[in-house]
Amino acid sequence: MKARRSTWGVNFGGGVNSTALLLFCHDRNLRPDWVLFADTGSERPETYANVEVVQAWCQSVGFPFSVTRWIRKDGSFESIHENALRTKYLPSKAYGMAGCTYKWKSQPMAKWRKENGFSETRVAIGYDAGEARRVAKIVACDDTDRQSGETYFYPLVEWGIRRSGCVARIRMQGWNTVKSSCFLCPNMRRAEWTDLKREHPDLYQIAVDVDEGARTAGNADTVSLFRAFNPGQSCFCFADGCESPVEGDA
Repeated sequence: MKARRSTWGVNFGGGVNSTALLLFCHDRNLRPDWVLFADTGSERPETYANVEVVQAWCQSVGFPFSVTRWIRKDGSFESIHENALRTKYLPSKAYGMAGCTYKWKSQPMAKWRKENGFSETRVAIGYDAGEARRVAKIVACDDTDRQSGETYFYPLVEWGIRRSGCVARIRMQGWNTVKSSCFLCPNMRRAEWTDLKREHPDLYQIAVDVDEGARTAGNADTVSLFRAFNPGQSCFCFADGCESPVEGDA
């Protein structure tokens, strides 16, 4: 009886590291069995533009590329920002949790793999060699999802490729890939909020509405999407000339 071949694929986040990971795999003649992007519905436009470029490239080189989403029990899709506006709660990272990542990314990805025959597969994650210590801690805990049987591995770390190497490889490809992020992520830095307001004022306004809605409902008394402006407290100014002092900000 012939042993079944082990499968593997790439969790594609739409940003720098996972984009470079696909390019490096192709450079090394490594063909994944699947490449999967989880669409939260709330990514920055630059991320969606990069996803389109990478998806087309994957199709041209024979990398199977799929997109998945978190689907509610009634069969509908609700993005992170739509959910936040409806429930009047901020994304869970504002409260020190990672429920948004699990619900809109990890869960639908695991479900897609199970439904497509990849429940026992190796999952390539785009952490780079500069994050080796972080990876070591993850591996020490357990790099296998006991519920699904998936095993995670980190090719960029194994190959010794740091963030700068990822950026260089993408530039060599002629692509303009930037850091991926939901446009209302509480972990965004001050400069990222400033860029969002300048480049995508409509999305910035949605973030303001989410923050104000949660605060008005009493669900964000001590937290805010905009904590980068005032660590430890919320900045609700939003004025064009706001220069609220940020402790330690240079």
